[in-house]
Amino acid sequence: MLKYLLTFFLLSSLAQASTIAAATCSQADAQTAVTASATGDTVTVPTGSCAWSSPVVIPNTKGIVFQCGIGGVTTISQGSASGYLQVNQNATASTRVTGCTFTGGGSSSNGDVAVIGSPTSAGARIDNNVFTNASGAVFVVTSGNATVLIDHNTMTGGAASEMIHNLGLGAADASGWTNDVTPGGANMVFIEDNVFTFNASTAFFGTSAVQSYYGARTVFRHNTLNNAQVDQHGTPGNIGARWWEIYSNVFCTYPGINQSNYGDLRAGSGVFYNNTAPTTTPCGTNAGGGFVTLHEEDSGYPALYQIGRGISQI
Repeated sequence: MLKYLLTFFLLSSLAQASTIAAATCSQADAQTAVTASATGDTVTVPTGSCAWSSPVVIPNTKGIVFQCGIGGVTTISQGSASGYLQVNQNATASTRVTGCTFTGGGSSSNGDVAVIGSPTSAGARIDNNVFTNASGAVFVVTSGNATVLIDHNTMTGGAASEMIHNLGLGAADASGWTNDVTPGGANMVFIEDNVFTFNASTAFFGTSAVQSYYGARTVFRHNTLNNAQVDQHGTPGNIGARWWEIYSNVFCTYPGINQSNYGDLRAGSGVFYNNTAPTTTPCGTNAGGGFVTLHEEDSGYPALYQIGRGISQI
């Protein structure tokens, strides 16, 4: 799945790359290693369990690999809501976060990992991590409509989790609806080859693998969703999600779980196709609503961010 994207995410200056080993997985030691690194370097974080009470910040002046699990499992929990990993995307060199286990509940604006960029930023990759929390959680937050690849992660959360937030250009910037969109293009958030699970045995509505907002562009493909949906926001009065490509995913509903929707597409345009909802074990029959629901913003017709609106589609 990744061959067509990996070239885009190669770090520059690989010939000069070094490995910077953090002394422990603590916030202070991880930040010290990041600060000591340069573009193209790999920061390694050793095995252990550490609670972060403030963010580890990768600045936009460098593109690095942040690699956990050296010598075993590296578990990062939140000592407070401010304990998260912040990736500020560089203009020319990509940043990668891989091999970590995050157990915090995150927040709607930061998650356990926050990726912040702009449409002209170099890409970022979040891959092969484990995100888990027993309660409602936001694990990864992206903002800026930069290219981000989120792949081969396992995300498990409780009721009303919104595991990935794609915040687009933010609540005050509608330019994501005036800029052109290239279907199948590279300037999107790509979410692929992940497993999303709502970790409960009783019925609940509304647990989401991804929620997109504010002119966001999202490609969601080749994922497995256990009792979870895909939501593209179009809340009345707010800037809706702009573009979505949702295909070749498996939506599995466990027996006893009432899955209201597989896809909730409330704004923007795109494609939703070739998704499957098996009824073979461990999946069961869907006890709730339809495969996908389409909603228009209910602020009159035509509504600004409804399905089919946007540049070249008005």
